[in-house]
Formats: sequence, structure tokens, C-alpha cells
Amino acid sequence: MTYRALPVLVALLSGCAGHRGWFTVADAHAHGAGAPLTLEPEGGCPALGGAGPVLVMVHGIGGETRNAAEVRGVLAGLEPSALLSFHWSAVEETQSLVARFARGLSHLAECAGSERPLVVLAHSAGGVLSSLAVGELTTADGAHDIVLVTVASPLGGAGYQSWRLDLLPVKPFVVTVGGKLERYPPPAAGVRVVHVRTHPAGDHVMRQARSGHFPDDPRAAVPGAKEHALPVQVGHDEALLVAARALVRSPESFGLSRGVSD
Repeated sequence: MTYRALPVLVALLSGCAGHRGWFTVADAHAHGAGAPLTLEPEGGCPALGGAGPVLVMVHGIGGETRNAAEVRGVLAGLEPSALLSFHWSAVEETQSLVARFARGLSHLAECAGSERPLVVLAHSAGGVLSSLAVGELTTADGAHDIVLVTVASPLGGAGYQSWRLDLLPVKPFVVTVGGKLERYPPPAAGVRVVHVRTHPAGDHVMRQARSGHFPDDPRAAVPGAKEHALPVQVGHDEALLVAARALVRSPESFGLSRGVSD
């Protein structure tokens, strides 16, 4: 989807926030949020089975893609010790949303311990959210192994600008993504970032705005992140499935080696 008609989009999304928070996915092929989970410092940990990676999926601004169940089925090839999803609303205030995500992910890293890698697969605007949070993760000076993979994410923002948006008392996340983004914080110790990028020819979200701005401006990236470019014809939602297959087929190219099955 595009981010051009932001005022209308904010009004629409305010009435359909849906489920928010952390959820466990017991059945990789099931649809919906799954079972709710409290990930707070005083809360518990999800059940972890085996030494495989802990996987977290973060959806985009419109919710899960239609192929989300297929993506989870592919990720089962990594034999994860747990599969979770983070659900959020585009009308949540940006800083509080980023802090909430970072707090939960940090607690999940503590749950995973040093023997299991934690892999975040974040699609579209979910990749922007995750990239903004990498500097706020508390990772015990690199004792945890965290890999963030953004897929088809408009890291440069949509480039929409309006003085009316500056009058908002708080800035919903949809407005942040709809503006221009240039800088991201450096990742915390032990966190590695991989940006999987699509091409405007196949991905409509990445097409140039009327202002001349490119949502996938290559200068907009987490410092030190690795870059992977998908084939030109890969579409926006298809990119998530292609990236998942690549992650399972060649985890080492994403920086994974410890705790991942061959």
C-alpha cells in the first residue's frame, strides 16, 4: 500500500487498531494473532523447545500479508525453539511504540539466553519500526545474539510532507513512516541488521514520490547493516516469502550460525 493519503489513512486506522502486543504462534499454518504473551521484565518467558532460534515476525502497516501462514511454514525449516509475532497499530505514538517493542524484544532476548539466536523478520513498515528500536535494546553487552532482517521496508519514508501534520499534538507512527527518514540509531551490542531491499519496478511501495523522493533511499539504513537486493521483479508481499526461503536455505548469509540447524 502507499502512504500518500496520510490524513485519511490516520482517520481510518484509528477505528481499526486490532490486536496489539506479543503473540505466540503454535501452528505455523494458522491465521490470526495466536495466543497473547506478556513480555515485560516482571513477566514470564514463552515456552522454548530445543536449541533452534527464537523467531519473531513483525507485520507492516496494513497487518499481516496474505502469505504470512506460508512464510511461517517456510520458517519452520529452521526448527525454531519458539515462533512469535508482534502486532501493532499505525496510530500508536511513535516513541511509545518503539519503546514498547524494544522493551519486549529485550526481555525475549533474556529468555532466549546466550545459547539461542533471536531472529526478527520485519516486513515493510515493520522494518522501519524495528530499525528505530535497535538502539534501545538492552543486550547485556552483546551476551545475546540478535539478528534483525528488514524486508521491503521503506526505510527512507514515503516522503509525504504537510504543515498540517506538524500541528498534531502527538505523532502517530503512520505519520513518521509517511515523512522522510534519514538516520537510524546504531544497533546495540550483539545486534546485527540485514536490510533486504526490493526494486521499484516490482515493488509499488518503493516507487518514486511526486516530490522526487525514493522511499527506499539507500542512504537510509542502520549503521553497519548488511544489504541484500532481491530480483527486480519481486513484489512487496512476495518479498517476505522470498526472504524467508533465503534465510532457511542460507542462514549464514544473514549472519546466523550458532544454534541454527543445517
